[in-house]
Amino acid sequence: MPKPIKPQSDLPLQMRSAMLERTELEAGADYQYRVTWTTGAIVRRYDWHNDQPFDEELLVEGTSVRLERLNSGAAPVLDTHSAYSIDDVKGIVVAASARLENGLGVANILLDNGPDNESVVRKVQSGMIRNVSIGYPSARNVWPRRCRS
Repeated sequence: MPKPIKPQSDLPLQMRSAMLERTELEAGADYQYRVTWTTGAIVRRYDWHNDQPFDEELLVEGTSVRLERLNSGAAPVLDTHSAYSIDDVKGIVVAASARLENGLGVANILLDNGPDNESVVRKVQSGMIRNVSIGYPSARNVWPRRCRS
């Protein structure tokens, strides 16, 4: 019999895959892209504390998502979730661009166009990099059901 899932207040940073699209927002925005950072899809996770899988569903509602940091103009775009070096910062989330629309979480990011970032920009522009991974803390967890078989 599976163990009951205990709410965790000390969960580590969670991550999800996200789509990256070129935007045609304004002149000079050659390094700006639209990111769909959540669709609200149910994702299978594993609870290492309780040794069992569970289904995570992110609610895409105004009362469920805090957008202040994303919209501040100071939220970094990091290489592989690493924040140990200034070289890990590849860009920023454009101020006031994060929003919820039609059941999706979207934002615009601006990649640095400097020489240290040339290979990242080249791979994004050529379509080699089409997805990014979004990291987020969970402020509150609700465990309404066990994972689906």
